[in-house]
This record gives sequence, structure tokens and C-alpha cells, in this order.
Amino acid sequence: MEKFKIKDLQYTYNHDGIFTHIDSANKQDKYYLDIDKNIPLVFCKGSVVKPYFRTEANISADILREYLGGSESLEHYNAKMEFWRTKKMLSNNNMIVAHTSKVEYRIKEINKVVDVAFFDENGDLLIAIEVLHTNPKKFKDIQKFNQINTPVYEYNINTRTSELISYGDFNEEKRKKQQRDSERIVKGKEHIQRLKEDIRRFNKKVREDDENYEEERAEIEPIEREINLIERGYGSNLYRKYKESEYYNSELQKQIERITDERRARERKLQNYSQVALNLNF
Repeated sequence: MEKFKIKDLQYTYNHDGIFTHIDSANKQDKYYLDIDKNIPLVFCKGSVVKPYFRTEANISADILREYLGGSESLEHYNAKMEFWRTKKMLSNNNMIVAHTSKVEYRIKEINKVVDVAFFDENGDLLIAIEVLHTNPKKFKDIQKFNQINTPVYEYNINTRTSELISYGDFNEEKRKKQQRDSERIVKGKEHIQRLKEDIRRFNKKVREDDENYEEERAEIEPIEREINLIERGYGSNLYRKYKESEYYNSELQKQIERITDERRARERKLQNYSQVALNLNF
């Protein structure tokens, strides 16, 4: 039996139940192997050794093996959960993108559990993925896969390549639809990224406008103090300054109104962008 290396673990759940990759972990949060938080782990990170997870003192390797199904390696688990998290798989330079995904999914038609299942926006099974670490799928497994209306891929952890091991009852039209859907999803995500960039630029402009307003306000305050003196009956020279400040204040008010109108226009534009993204189901 292969040695169980808990330091190879890449994915855990934090104390809020958020699925977390080791690159996003920190020493402040608590981590667990399972979503039910029954198997606590400790995140370790130093200046020399790369980050890793370890078990608490009262957790044995047998408990981890039981959770992972007895014979599943951590390499197999990591690869499986990576597909589940990203909802993407590269095959022959084509990126297959899922709307949703599930791990350890049972295909009822053939009563067989696959490592990962990708689904389209209608909830239909798009592809199935079997992760290969040491034992490739046998001929009898492929015969079963040939009975369903879904292509099945085998992903090789060692070579980081995927191979189509069963077309299933998969016609050309459905294959073309899969490609169109994948392209549409990728384009939609790119569009959302552009919207996020627009929002970032908008927020930067708002901050700059606020800073300019504060600077201009600092210039107005001395003038307002002179106006108070005028109201109390002081000097004609101050009256001239009062008129100048009155004009300046009017121009500033117009500028503030213009900035406000521009901000509202940007907000309406971003709302329209968001509606477009929602229509794409993102």
C-alpha cells in the first residue's frame, strides 16, 4: 500500500465551510479535511519549508484513509477536487467548461460512480472524468460507459493529460453544442472580467472626485468666514470678496452637479452591463 503523505494535501475546508486551496490558506483560520468539520487539520508555513497541512495529534492516518475511501491517494483526491473547483478540463487544446460539477457522481443508467461529473446550464450531464493515478480503467468499465449518452475522459495525473476513453452514444450535434456552450461560457467570463475592470476604474474616479472636493472645500471655508463678517456689517473690501466667493461657490456647485450626473450615468451603464451578465447566467 502506498505511503499516505498528508503533506501532499492541497484542498481543505476552512471554519466557514469554504473550500480552500493551500495557496489561499493562512495561520489565522481553522481547517478541516471534510465539510462537516469532523477531521481537523493544522496549516503549517515557514520561511524555508513550503506550506503544508498536518493532522492534529489525535487524528490517525486510518481516519484520513477512511474518509478518502480506503485506497484513494492524496494525488488522486487533489486532482479530483481541482476539477470540481475549477469546472474546467483541457483536452486536445480544447477547454471544456462546465456550468456546475460534482464529485463521486453516480450515473444511474449504468449504476457506476465517476470521480467527477460536469453539467451544463440545464443540469444535463456534459462529460464524466475518471482520474488515473496507478490503475487505468478496464475494458469492462469502458463497455459500461459506452451505454450512456455522455463522453468519458480519463485524466492521467502522472502525465497531466486527458484521453477520451468512451464516446458513449454521443452524436455530432451534441458535441458541437458542447463546444458552442464552452466558448459562450468562456466569453461570458471574459465579459464579466471587463465589467469588474470598469467598476475598478469607476471607483478610482469616485475617490479622485471626492479628494478634489475636499481640496476645494478647504479653499472655500476661509471665504465663508469672510461672508460671515459681511453679514455682521464689516467693510466694503470684504463685500467685493464676498461677491467673488459667491461666484466661485456657484461655479463649484455646478461642478459638483456635473460630477454627480457623471457618476449616476456610470452607475446606469454598469447596471446595464450587470444585466447583460445575468442574462448570460453569470
